[in-house]
Amino acid sequence: MLKKKNLWIISDEIYSELTYDGNIAPSLSDSRYKRCHDKLVVLDGFSKYCAMTGWRLGYIIAPSMLIDEMIKVQQNFLICAPSISQAAAIHALDCEMESKEMLNIYKKRRDYIFNRLNAIKGIKCLKPRGAFYVFANIKQLDIPSREFSLSLLDKAHVATCPGISFGTNGEGFVRFSYTTNIEKIKIGMDRLESFIREEI
Repeated sequence: MLKKKNLWIISDEIYSELTYDGNIAPSLSDSRYKRCHDKLVVLDGFSKYCAMTGWRLGYIIAPSMLIDEMIKVQQNFLICAPSISQAAAIHALDCEMESKEMLNIYKKRRDYIFNRLNAIKGIKCLKPRGAFYVFANIKQLDIPSREFSLSLLDKAHVATCPGISFGTNGEGFVRFSYTTNIEKIKIGMDRLESFIREEI
């Protein structure tokens, strides 16, 4: 169908390996999907699964004619990725065991924050199957997500991202990250619970 409509596919696969319970979606770059490869751009990088956020190292898989055009732009704006990031990425490719260990830690944090959030009156969320965020439904609290996030930060010192930041369909939700250690997550959840009980 896509071929008939002459559409390009841009597949952002940065979280593809950062999933729980072994549910990893197949990459569209796989040979099983070669019929779409002439109109496919895959975006990926080292920041999530290899815990290299901030090292600014990613890559693109695309048809050669498109890569040729991208290089013309890239070489005039960026030159190349920092050499230290490149060296770190080469080492990261040999750290599969450490990445899996990190994923297990994320899973424990996910389970904890999921259970805590669903135990707080007025908040509900689905259990994330990947990444390291919970998108919690706060519609029962009857407060706009931006107002909720700003008030929670100001009064309870807990940072969240309002759902409206992701578009109008995100209104009524807030995003919690669980990239920090479990002790800080516990403190954050305690503060959140007190905030809702006392302020909302």
